[in-house]
Amino acid sequence: MTVGGRDRYGKEYGLEPVEVSAVKTKYRRISTWTLHLLKSIKLVKALEEREPRSMFGQVSVGIRKTYGVNVEDLDGNVFLDRTSDALVTNICHTAKVVADAVKNQLKKFHFVHSFPYQKRLDLVEKLIAITLKNINHAFLLSTGSEAVTLLDVYEMYRNG
Repeated sequence: MTVGGRDRYGKEYGLEPVEVSAVKTKYRRISTWTLHLLKSIKLVKALEEREPRSMFGQVSVGIRKTYGVNVEDLDGNVFLDRTSDALVTNICHTAKVVADAVKNQLKKFHFVHSFPYQKRLDLVEKLIAITLKNINHAFLLSTGSEAVTLLDVYEMYRNG
């Protein structure tokens, strides 16, 4: 079994400890002598026993928390997060404005799918307003997998 996985080019991410120099800048801090310390190695090995091989190409440094543009590993080292998608990159990790908005929403209700409510109407109206002029309806789903399933069903009915 490959431990540490492979990146998108097939290069293996190893878990052998690698000596590193101390770093302390505004956005980075490395205070351990090596990377791939025991906590990260144990986490990666446990995940590799429980996840499919397609997940193995991830960076093999276990993360404890995130904030701003940074990720902090299990041993307190801080790195610039160059792995996040557009949503995190846009607003940063743990942005206070987002956390406050989520907290305020959770005070009202967590989630309702089949009941009408004002925020749902606001979203549907906004989606219709920013799409093509001939589109006057919006269909909301909870996940991308629901959307894919819906497309499969649509194609099945369309093609008989």
